[in-house]
Amino acid sequence: MCFLTGLTLKKAISAIRTSTHTETLNVFISNTPTDSDLCSEIELNISPQSLLHLDEKQLTIDELVDKIAGKFAYLTRQFSEFNGGNTLHFDRIASNSNRLLTSHNDDIRVHYLKGKIGFSMSAPFSYISMTNEEVGMLYKERFDNLSKHLEDTCQKSLKELKWDSTLNLQSLGSQRLPTAPVANFFKSIRNKCYMTHEKFVLLKNDQLRIDLINIQEIYVYFLEQILFSNRPDGKKSISILSDVLIRKDKNSINYVEYKTLPIPELYVKQKQVLNQSRIALHRHFDCHYRSNEATSCMLHFLKNGGYHPIYSVLNRQILDVLNSFDIEVLSSSKNTLRHLSGNTLKYDPITSRALLGHNEDGFYYSSPASSSNIASNHQDILEYQNSLIKEFDLKVLHYDFN
Repeated sequence: MCFLTGLTLKKAISAIRTSTHTETLNVFISNTPTDSDLCSEIELNISPQSLLHLDEKQLTIDELVDKIAGKFAYLTRQFSEFNGGNTLHFDRIASNSNRLLTSHNDDIRVHYLKGKIGFSMSAPFSYISMTNEEVGMLYKERFDNLSKHLEDTCQKSLKELKWDSTLNLQSLGSQRLPTAPVANFFKSIRNKCYMTHEKFVLLKNDQLRIDLINIQEIYVYFLEQILFSNRPDGKKSISILSDVLIRKDKNSINYVEYKTLPIPELYVKQKQVLNQSRIALHRHFDCHYRSNEATSCMLHFLKNGGYHPIYSVLNRQILDVLNSFDIEVLSSSKNTLRHLSGNTLKYDPITSRALLGHNEDGFYYSSPASSSNIASNHQDILEYQNSLIKEFDLKVLHYDFN
């Protein structure tokens, strides 16, 4: 049962004990991080006939054993030197089966199937939004794949896997995804800019001049959040632009996190337009542009008839200006665009972790990321960035002060 379901020994025994007087094995799967306040379970209703009709003769066991030996022999030997006992032995069987019997054996799927999301995986899983039914489908895919190793007489019963979709808290993981259409959000910023520019052409007043560049600053700021999955700007945020983007926006407990990302052409052009607008604005007010102090986003104000730039701004200040333009935010969460990418890339852990900056040492021993290279990672990230540009119809926002 541990091999077929991928359940740990403790969960397998619990399933058998609680199913003594029922026609199915009721297996409860917890699929939220163990340090999370969220609580959700999936109940799998597995026919005992699926297990009772199986024996080693019906499994192409030699092929599976060869795969286990090839992939896990070294780790098993190393592990057994320091650990022993039936529980660990059975749990290794369950863990190996999830790798071997899942068609897409990435870390995310395997941890959901394992039924336990440990603390080390809490960061990537907190960005993923899944429903009970979606996780149930992972189990169905797993059993469908397993049936390839079984005789025809057992395939049908294994495909009768069910999950309970009536349980509470159907939405698992991230609750911070955008609640409004992303494409409309960026379009509303562009439309506000064009309408403001039309007024500026007629009136040529300084407040409209300030409004125009603040709209552009906000546009670039949210472009960075969607294309680079940045956290909102804070006092410790650092962005360095060269051939790549080097970003620091958070310190972990044990080390400082940096991420290095490719820069799509659209962002390069938009940044050039913004810099030209900043220079033109400072020249208009006869003010020195301290470009070395300018962060990824500035804000500009008129006070007592004079020009007052803010060279380093916080996320709440940007949202205040956005609200002043009557542009509705995407979500109450300040990390919503970061969660969008984390969820979209949930089955592409290498790209996801490089983009979000979750670069724990070597990932996991079985992860292909442990032997990946930065050039291929950047190519994958760039392809994803360009897919966002196309999906949400992102364009260069520009206007002429003259």
